[in-house]
Amino acid sequence: MAITGANAGNFSLVSAGPQLLFTGTGHAAFGNPGLAVVNAASYSSSQTPPGSVFSIFGTALATKVWQATSVPLPTTALSTTVTVNGVAVPLFYADPNQINAQMPQEIKPGVATVIVKNGNATSNAVAVAVPATATPGISMWGNNRAVVVNQNGSLNSPSTPAAVGDTVVAYFTGGGPVSSAGTLTTGAPAPGGLSWVTGTYDVKVGALDATTVNYVGLTPGSIGLYQANFVVPKVAAGDRALVITIAGQASNNPLIAVVTK
Repeated sequence: MAITGANAGNFSLVSAGPQLLFTGTGHAAFGNPGLAVVNAASYSSSQTPPGSVFSIFGTALATKVWQATSVPLPTTALSTTVTVNGVAVPLFYADPNQINAQMPQEIKPGVATVIVKNGNATSNAVAVAVPATATPGISMWGNNRAVVVNQNGSLNSPSTPAAVGDTVVAYFTGGGPVSSAGTLTTGAPAPGGLSWVTGTYDVKVGALDATTVNYVGLTPGSIGLYQANFVVPKVAAGDRALVITIAGQASNNPLIAVVTK
């Protein structure tokens, strides 16, 4: 018997014996339920420090699709609530298979218990690790494209690349502690002004350091969202991996499109 495919991803199955040949496809089950609670951008487990956005995957999590339309974010989506260590968390989005929420600012780093309630039904309790420091996950769209806004305000893509020397903005979550410009309130927008991350940081494009980084911190007016403002270094034209490292923890490596001037 042979199974090929990424762990916890879609896989192909071939099983053969003297009188039988079976082929098919399937999806790996989560061996540890904690793997279903992940950083909302990188989809890595145990990588959501306090204040950042996380996702929960499962079944029967909500009765239908729902999305928050006001701030502060509500803690109830239709008949669905989520608690972390008994604390109700603000919700961005919910559907039967996924929930996006903010890890409360007041949750202490360490092992935390996540529970979902949908009406009268209560999920299994899931233990997840809440890190004390940053675990950055760069937001993505399309086929592994980094969410980057170009200097002219367009979304970075192969048809709208950034030029070497341009100042661009990459968005991510999991940036960890910040030196806040004002009071941080769970479920409410970040204060105006600059709230720099407290951890040491580095931005790489195609494995080359961005020597000019103008800001790495919370996005003013957003909830649980961080940004990195940097100048595109002198890399070769094409799709290049973007990596943000904070406090020694590297992010995922989605692509940014670059051209030379």
